[in-house]
Amino acid sequence: MQSNAHDEYIDYSCSTSLERLARDVETRLRAWHVDQGSDRHVSVHSKTSESKEDRHRVALIRSDSIVWALSFHLLSGQRIATQINLELCLWDAPQSRSVPANDEHDHLPFSLQRVTAGIDLPLDSMENFSHVFGIGQHITLAPVNPEQLPEDLLIHLYQSILQRHEKSRTSQDILQSILSGWLQSALNIAASFCHCCFPLIGVWGSYNPSRASHDAMLPPVVHTTPVLSILPTWMHSLPCKTVEPYLPKGRQLTAHCNERQMPPMVSGQVRSNECMATFWCTSLDREKKWLDDIRWTTWGSVLLQHCRADDTVQLWAARHIYSWYKPATKKSQSFLAGLGDRFRDVQSWREQPPDSLPREPIESYRHESRLTALRLLERFSGSSGTNPSWGPRDDPIGSMHAIITWNSPSPFSSSKSRDVSGDRIPLVTLPLKTRSTVTRDDRLEMERSIEQSVLDKSRPTTFHFKVFYDAETSEASLAATQRCVLAALIRASTLPRETLLTHLITESVISNWDIEAGNRIAHSVAVRASVDDSTKALVTAMDWKNAIESMIDRDQAEAIVREVLDGRIALSFPTPPTRNLFELQTEDWTALQKSAPPGRLVSLLFVRMANVHSPPSMVLVWKVFIEELRQRWERRENLPNMNFVPGLDPPFDSSYKKKCFSAVGSGAKLAALINSFEPDPDDLHCLIGQKLQVFNICVESMINKEMNEIEDLDEGMDDDDDDISENSFMQTISFGGNYMKDTIVDSLPGKNFPSMRDADDSTVRSHGTARSQSTYRSHMSRMSMFFDAEEGSYVEPNGDATVGARKGVRCPVMGSTLIRRADQVYAPYLQRPMPLTDDVVAQRRAMMSRQKNVKGSSTMKHRIEVAQRLQHPKLLSDMQAFKAANPGAVFEDFVNWYGNPDNPLEGFDQKDFFTGKLDGESAMSPGMNSDKAAEAIRVIDDIRKFWARTWDEAKPIPAVDQAPLFDASTSVEMAIDYLETIHPASLLCQVMAVNLAMSYFTLVVSAGEAVTVSVVRSSLVRFREHVVSALGHLAHDATFGDRTTADSTNLMSVVSIESLAACGRACLALGEAEVQVARARSLLNKLPHQVRLVESIMTKPPGSQIEISDKKIQEIILASDANDQNNRGKVSETEPSIQEYVLMNSDDRNPCHLNVKYQTKEDGLSNIVVAMTLTSRI
Repeated sequence: MQSNAHDEYIDYSCSTSLERLARDVETRLRAWHVDQGSDRHVSVHSKTSESKEDRHRVALIRSDSIVWALSFHLLSGQRIATQINLELCLWDAPQSRSVPANDEHDHLPFSLQRVTAGIDLPLDSMENFSHVFGIGQHITLAPVNPEQLPEDLLIHLYQSILQRHEKSRTSQDILQSILSGWLQSALNIAASFCHCCFPLIGVWGSYNPSRASHDAMLPPVVHTTPVLSILPTWMHSLPCKTVEPYLPKGRQLTAHCNERQMPPMVSGQVRSNECMATFWCTSLDREKKWLDDIRWTTWGSVLLQHCRADDTVQLWAARHIYSWYKPATKKSQSFLAGLGDRFRDVQSWREQPPDSLPREPIESYRHESRLTALRLLERFSGSSGTNPSWGPRDDPIGSMHAIITWNSPSPFSSSKSRDVSGDRIPLVTLPLKTRSTVTRDDRLEMERSIEQSVLDKSRPTTFHFKVFYDAETSEASLAATQRCVLAALIRASTLPRETLLTHLITESVISNWDIEAGNRIAHSVAVRASVDDSTKALVTAMDWKNAIESMIDRDQAEAIVREVLDGRIALSFPTPPTRNLFELQTEDWTALQKSAPPGRLVSLLFVRMANVHSPPSMVLVWKVFIEELRQRWERRENLPNMNFVPGLDPPFDSSYKKKCFSAVGSGAKLAALINSFEPDPDDLHCLIGQKLQVFNICVESMINKEMNEIEDLDEGMDDDDDDISENSFMQTISFGGNYMKDTIVDSLPGKNFPSMRDADDSTVRSHGTARSQSTYRSHMSRMSMFFDAEEGSYVEPNGDATVGARKGVRCPVMGSTLIRRADQVYAPYLQRPMPLTDDVVAQRRAMMSRQKNVKGSSTMKHRIEVAQRLQHPKLLSDMQAFKAANPGAVFEDFVNWYGNPDNPLEGFDQKDFFTGKLDGESAMSPGMNSDKAAEAIRVIDDIRKFWARTWDEAKPIPAVDQAPLFDASTSVEMAIDYLETIHPASLLCQVMAVNLAMSYFTLVVSAGEAVTVSVVRSSLVRFREHVVSALGHLAHDATFGDRTTADSTNLMSVVSIESLAACGRACLALGEAEVQVARARSLLNKLPHQVRLVESIMTKPPGSQIEISDKKIQEIILASDANDQNNRGKVSETEPSIQEYVLMNSDDRNPCHLNVKYQTKEDGLSNIVVAMTLTSRI
């Protein structure tokens, strides 16, 4: 009691700052009840936790804040007072270092006693002092914010340090050592007064192992920092990064510099009645040349010097880290730490490994077709090594690390074999003796022997793999291009309805626009559409004020059009290995509708337009294209590269949906269109693409019409002369003016007629081809024999006398006979109907809608009459052709071949492709089903009567002798007029749609094997969903947008806010998918065919440790390239970039512990972090 009373009234008024800090620490230690010889605290770890992370985690038991009132005097004599916030913490030991009571070592504090099991080296071994010094529970004193040190104090310390240490790097280490020493001194004083037996460590750094990341040892690698740091996080928090501002001015430093100076970055101690232990940890300067002679066995000799004479040093754990870094600059590309040539150059990550298995011919053809289309898209997008069409310009992977660990074996489970030395089994006992001299060569030989036998890469205890992405890689280029198109679309959507394409390329027109008002409206539209910030910035940058200045030259636009219309492009695609088109289809690629087929004219043109970026440049290219279109019409040249590509495009029937009131028959087995090589407009194309298909159809029709006129003038010519003139004329007809028509037609679906013995209801319908009228007329005598397109043989007809009267016959329909005559049914050639595009269909739907809204009982009758007027020309033509080919046929024969009549109103009532919704009157309630069914029966009956009347009206006239169903000149003029007068926003709507679809195609094909990775596949699925939604909105606006009327709340008359918002969402999904595809491609380039490993890496956060137990995968990761040795300079092929070793003495009564970590540098020198614990008896 007397002693306590004396302590209570001690006068601290004249104490120093350090003594006051020690008093505050002592007060906290007593309050925590860790005084009076206490050496342990109740653990806070859960006994049921068995995870590996929990076994190595250091938990905070309790903490307390201390405000340190620090005062000092400057050289001038001025006294400075300041306050520093400190935190005193009591940390629990990891579960892997929990030690049961052991009477034999009760002289040691609890935290110093050795673990009974082997050493299990964690991945973040340097992040907490339990693993650094081999101790258990411990107490630390550290600043709350170590980087905030008063400027006066910093100047005071540096002026003192620089009197003795001239090296900047050494000066910073000394500064941290001094600050940590102050804290350690206060801890030592407090412990001596309160008799605390916990390890006490003062550290000037951010020491918080409970929140420290397990990946702190391997921070993400970026361009500016392409090298890992082995320093723990609590060593990074220096008060000042450089000492230059604190160098004395006008004074030369002549102080002695100690090259072997190793100031301890942190130190500590624990003292009991019988022993004392000291701890210290330091980082050796990479500039010290003498470090080259120090090896990890050298540190074993250092540890042995502090042990008894009969003691030995043992290796308990080791770790080697093999690293691959992305080069920061071209100069550093030669340095690749670790094994393997994984980062050869900037674009090497795009290379796909060879297939593990050979491809089947059909699969090989599919693959080559898609690669051809991809190469064409990349070519027209301006792709190059420094400007790729998709993905970042450089490697998205920053670094890869293979972490190989060897831990001491598990203890014996048998109780009979357990003893003090038997429970703990080291990896190896070093053949070192106290005070012995070992040469450098001997140490090198010793290390090699140990590493070859004990530290074998093929037999590690654990093998982990980590990948870090490059945080500073360039932006995904494909998403950036689509954002530019979207910004141009937003700009164009704000233009008035009367705006013409010519206005955007005429400076005098743009100069009269209200630029400021346009900027405000464009910004408002971008905000309402909720586009991302990058797109908003692009919208702001696309100012009409500088539009003309940013426009490309006309010569450049003409060069683009010439390149796009080069007819040789169509010959780039390979020849299919089979004539069955359905065998070439796969589920991994499904074409997107209302866009354009990849690698064909429309897709290449719009991709090239997107890469000129500014709206005036896009419009200029389009105007030049339309001018070339008119010239081709005058020359009767069709557009090249509009052909069907099997395996790349879906089957023709699946891409050609029955349009409203177009093809009447649902059967028409084995029929073919006469004079028709070009396919009808389909849903694969956007509205512009459909107009270009109409252009080719009209060119073909005009060529045939003019050929007929020439033949009519030459009817009296000799048959031989007629054949010669015909062949000469056919040779002048070309696709693009360069090739024979049959060269291109070979790839069209119409040339792939099925065999007649295989013909059924699903065979070629009305989409086949026929020879020209001149061919038909000059070879009329041959029509008595029928050509089997698949087998190349002729089928003789029966001996019926009516055979000679047949006209316009294509081939017999096997299994079908006439009802009255029992004669063979023959499929005729049919006339091509009027080609229907989306806007024409929309007009017909609008007309039917008006009829539907007429009040009265005759509503249905009016609608049916309109439908019949639309169907009548085509139906009458087909009936006449069938009668000419089948004399004596009756109406039932035609229906059996052509198909039963369908409800013509179904095309109107079906779901609208654009909106995805049903018309209001089409949505039926359950109570209306019976009335609707009765109404449908009445409609079908009326339509059948209409067919019967048309049959009676029809005369036996072959298609070749009938008048055309549409006027080619009028149709082509209407198509070109639409293309010339289209609103700029409507044009950019379709440019946007095609580019989004081509972006999806590019990523799917470029992904290759990466598409099987679940993260990549899900991102592509999300992207496709957004693209489909955007295409539907854009197609609707392209068809109807220019017919809507703007109101006070909608400043746009062509493009809707919903369309812009859908495009914005698609661009965001594209950016995400592009990043995922690039990462997966890069990983599979470095880890060929390891899809599961790549999936494990990508499904976890960057830098997560992936434990790998498969020996084969371990070998693949560590596989080296044959040329790698020549590119690595001083780094040996078998030398890891980072090495870590845990050494201990064999005497458990006086435990000594050493943890050393090396990092091999490009210049051959090393960084070393070494920590040591020394115990001695008092």
